[in-house]
Amino acid sequence: DPGRDFDATTAAGIPTPPIPGALGFEKRFALQLDVADEHAVLAAGAGFVARVPDGVRAFDSAGQPRWHYLHNGQPRWKTEFVGVFDDGATVVVGFNSGAHMAGEAVGLDAVTGELLWRTDKMSVALTVDELASPGATDPAAPFYLTVANGSEVARIDTRTGNELWQTRIPYPHM
Repeated sequence: DPGRDFDATTAAGIPTPPIPGALGFEKRFALQLDVADEHAVLAAGAGFVARVPDGVRAFDSAGQPRWHYLHNGQPRWKTEFVGVFDDGATVVVGFNSGAHMAGEAVGLDAVTGELLWRTDKMSVALTVDELASPGATDPAAPFYLTVANGSEVARIDTRTGNELWQTRIPYPHM
């Protein structure tokens, strides 16, 4: 049942602060989070998001909590993916239920945590991946949400969850 057993909070919309041009040496705050790996904290919205085992938590630039989207059912679903898209405006979270071919993906507004879309479509929920656009050696290059389903790849609009296009990849494709 998509959307069941989730704990979600939202926050008021605020202007997104600029990304600092340089990092200082003064410690501003410290957080202790149960994060998955070195890619678990990403700049997004009014600060940053952290991928935690059961979802995502958002913080402002001072380290204060803003919103969260967590699975709280039993058994707990594992957070498989957190990606930030649309110049930091959208957070996409992929969950795996642990059951065969079952999971969910959601799109959230990065500033407010508002749910923009949800899907349990298997090709999206279980194969959520980020794929750089051509020329992605530039760190400012945009990332697109794409999903693979056999020999087909589709691009997903991260603000709506709608499929924008689909193409066949000739074998071998990996």
